[in-house]
Amino acid sequence: MNPREAWRKESVVALVLLMAYFSAALGSSDRREAAIAHFHDLASLERRLGIFVELDLQRMLLRTPFVALVNVFYFLLHSMIVLGFVLVLFLRGRGEYARVRNILVCFSLISFLIYWLYPLAPPRIMREYGFVDTGDQSPGMDYETGFLSRLVNPYAAMPSVHMGYSLIVGGFIYLRSRARLLRLLALAYPALMLLAVTSSGNHLLIDCIASVPLLLLTLLIVDRLDLQGWLARYLRR
Repeated sequence: MNPREAWRKESVVALVLLMAYFSAALGSSDRREAAIAHFHDLASLERRLGIFVELDLQRMLLRTPFVALVNVFYFLLHSMIVLGFVLVLFLRGRGEYARVRNILVCFSLISFLIYWLYPLAPPRIMREYGFVDTGDQSPGMDYETGFLSRLVNPYAAMPSVHMGYSLIVGGFIYLRSRARLLRLLALAYPALMLLAVTSSGNHLLIDCIASVPLLLLTLLIVDRLDLQGWLARYLRR
């Protein structure tokens, strides 16, 4: 397959993924009451488990000058890391690209389906708990009134795709790299993401925890149901 054809077909895969996300977003946009009820349920569950720590983490963050850095990491740097990782892997032409792409696609599609089936309000809109939207302190980065408000699903909190993607990218780099610094950065990436998504008010801790079994399910699907073979046959046509 020539490079132009490869780019075209990978672009189609990316377009299908975006369409799936926006379809889930449209299907959840008018389900605010259900999303808030689900938040109350999960917040109560976390309290029973003794892991309702998000509010304390956010209060600690707001007392530091690092709020803007957390917002940049969550809103911009994460996307740049994932896209850059995928692009480098694609351009290097190694066999790992197809499997990583399939894992990202499958994890995303399952997550989008869950968003549609189980809309969940993020902590940042649950002001009665004391949460705030840290994006309000970084112009253009708040979900409610900024340009992002037209692009995102407001009730896509379960699971945390940010957390899942960081585990996929960090896990791959850790397992494949021999450089100690890269391996340390690979471990730090999901750890920093966990701190960022919870302290910024974008996810409950349980949303992040849920991304782990979902990722394991994704690996099972990709390896056992020949998703890789199906996509490979499509990309060879």
